[in-house]
Amino acid sequence: MITIEAFSPGGKDPIVMEASRVLLKTANGNPICLVVTWGDKGQYLHTAEGDDDFDGMLKTFGVESAVVLKRVKL
Repeated sequence: MITIEAFSPGGKDPIVMEASRVLLKTANGNPICLVVTWGDKGQYLHTAEGDDDFDGMLKTFGVESAVVLKRVKL
């Protein structure tokens, strides 16, 4: 399992819970990170926006990927 620690603005009111999958999204609902654990040995997989396998992994786990209209170089 994955332990999630989430905090309200200012680091207040922490929530701690366990999950087998964690999906982080922006305020607009666009996925930015996926973490999955499986198996008896607790294998982990993680991918984030910008990784080559990100869209494929989102599809594998039934998540709609974000539509990128324009990429801006920083």
